[in-house]
Amino acid sequence: MIQEVVDFHYERMQNLKKYYPFFRIKEYSLTQYKEGKYADIDMGYVLMAVLRFFIEENNFNNMEVTYARYAAFLTSLLERDFGIPSSSEETKELIGYIFDKIHNEGKPFYMDYYDPATRKKNVTRVKLINSQLEGDQVTYTLTSDAIEFYLDTKEIKDESKINIEQLLLEKMIRSQDFRSGIQVVRRINHEVNMLSIRKNEVIQVLSNDVFEGMKAYDSFVKTGMKWFEEEQRLFSKNTELIRKAVEKAELGNDEDGKSDSYMQSLQDIHELEKELLKAIGKHNELLVDCMDLQKKADEMLRTAKLGRLRASFDFRDYESKIRLKQDTSLLKAMIEPLLLPNIRKTWNLASIDELTTYPQSAEEQAEKVEETEITTYAYEDEKEDERIRSNFISIARTLFELLIAKKQFDLVSFNRKLEVKYFDEIFKNSDYYSFLVHLCQKKEYRLWEIEKEPDTFLEGIISDMLRLPENNKYRKLHFEIVMSKELSEEMIENIQIVSSGDKASFFTSNIEFVRKEYVD
Repeated sequence: MIQEVVDFHYERMQNLKKYYPFFRIKEYSLTQYKEGKYADIDMGYVLMAVLRFFIEENNFNNMEVTYARYAAFLTSLLERDFGIPSSSEETKELIGYIFDKIHNEGKPFYMDYYDPATRKKNVTRVKLINSQLEGDQVTYTLTSDAIEFYLDTKEIKDESKINIEQLLLEKMIRSQDFRSGIQVVRRINHEVNMLSIRKNEVIQVLSNDVFEGMKAYDSFVKTGMKWFEEEQRLFSKNTELIRKAVEKAELGNDEDGKSDSYMQSLQDIHELEKELLKAIGKHNELLVDCMDLQKKADEMLRTAKLGRLRASFDFRDYESKIRLKQDTSLLKAMIEPLLLPNIRKTWNLASIDELTTYPQSAEEQAEKVEETEITTYAYEDEKEDERIRSNFISIARTLFELLIAKKQFDLVSFNRKLEVKYFDEIFKNSDYYSFLVHLCQKKEYRLWEIEKEPDTFLEGIISDMLRLPENNKYRKLHFEIVMSKELSEEMIENIQIVSSGDKASFFTSNIEFVRKEYVD
């Protein structure tokens, strides 16, 4: 438990820092300003209103925010909610004072915290508003931390969650925070998946009760399908921003190309591009499914309305009338139609309209089906797993070949064999040492039993390897691992590992591999 607290404390502090400015600004209660004349003004409420104003102007209306626009907004808010007169000079000073507190006079807010991992006191910083000079006037925009803070407190009313996340994504792309942008796109994917689930729920309700289903469908249209066009526009906008970022990164100078930070940034951009293309693909699929849902809903509603127009017979009501009249002969009218064959043919008048309005075509045209290439994405953990599997198989195959050739040998001989095949690079590969650790979990191995029922991670990889026809010769191998506590000077010298030109002392118990006879 304590280790978990230590390991994740840094991440928690980075997540909490976006809330820190709110409570700092909240503390500015205005009790000291003008001898407490404006103490009733709630700075927390004012801050949230200003953040919403910036999001509306910057992101929804694509308009720059100047100090004059901010002042006009806050003037109307203070007059409406706190009765502050808009025409006085004191009000202008108050609006400037509030802006200085929110803008923090252009400086970031600093939050101190203790990091138990490094046992040092650290400082993290966060800004709410950035300023830039455009032409002859200063304009202001919200930082990504400010947008994320506002979205965490409450979603914007009557606005698509996908759109909100895309606004945050745009901000992160422009600030070149591509790693955080990847997490935002994954949240977009989650929202698209949630819409797909809601769409399936609407279909299920429609199939059970058309009229209740239409209510669910109308709600889905108002809260989900309503924003498709705007979402597609923002997808296109962010795709173009990423394309420009890729072009700019790939045209970087030679010095940048050699740095680790440059390569990491380029990798993050490409990964962000892949994730966004995946989100666009899912969103397009959802759009097609929703159009199909609209057609199905219209057809099911039309069928249900026609069904209600048909004549119906209430058997319980007729039975009650028979009981009141106490006349069993009336049962004939109810039973006789069920016993006689239906020799009369009927024609649904609604079908006439369908026949007259059905579009005629000269000849049927076959639907053209185009083969599409399915794109698969390999994630970092999948690449790591594949690398480990490949290295383990190569090292295991070398061990098995040596066991077939020699009945008994030690770790030094095995290392020499590996060095002949892979040079001394094999001892710089961490998978080699991981293989030895996994191998020494057991003292005895019967490969024919491993193939049937693997117990460990390594045995699972060996089991898959043995199923290949070219590895049939290894299936009857049976060997033991013997640990020897004593090492000769020659063995110690051979076991030493060369890394970056310096010899690092690496001592271990010598391992001996002993092949046993096969017994089924």
